[in-house]
Amino acid sequence: RYHRILAQKAKKVKLPGIYANQYFPSLVYAADIDAVALAKLYAQAYRHGLTNTTLDVFDMTKKFPYMGARFDGILCAGTLHLFSRKEIEHIIRESHRVLKKGGKLIFDLAVDIKRTPMDSGKKQQLYIPNELHARHFPAKRLIQKIMKGFTYRITYVKGKPIIQNADGRKWQFNQNVFVVVAKKE
Repeated sequence: RYHRILAQKAKKVKLPGIYANQYFPSLVYAADIDAVALAKLYAQAYRHGLTNTTLDVFDMTKKFPYMGARFDGILCAGTLHLFSRKEIEHIIRESHRVLKKGGKLIFDLAVDIKRTPMDSGKKQQLYIPNELHARHFPAKRLIQKIMKGFTYRITYVKGKPIIQNADGRKWQFNQNVFVVVAKKE
């Protein structure tokens, strides 16, 4: 459900990468620390008609390699929960720095994450080091704290279990998500 909400929010504010060139005819930047993941994204975007994409490999926990007030919009989906609170604060500050006045920031933050193996009698959960491991209210307070310089709206989406295969095992993945739509003041 939250993917649909993210897509609706992105369509409404006309951000890149969701509805191709008709909504964002200028250049689209895709950034990740993983060049292979970016190459796959580029190929998929190209197949869907998004031909004006530039790929940038960089570490989001460091200063973004862009001058200030450069972008009209930033979409960050499915990644912030992998960072510490301090790193998330940095990423939002850097997003604010590189957005133009009135620019849009859309991101999600997964909370209440549980990864449980399905192939054993034990309900031992997979723990990922440095992951936020946030619960509902602490995560909401974190979002409210880091959104200085933005007007924003938070939507809470209760997730449904997803079955995933990883490392030759089946896992049940549960999460809830905050979707944040913000405008730089």
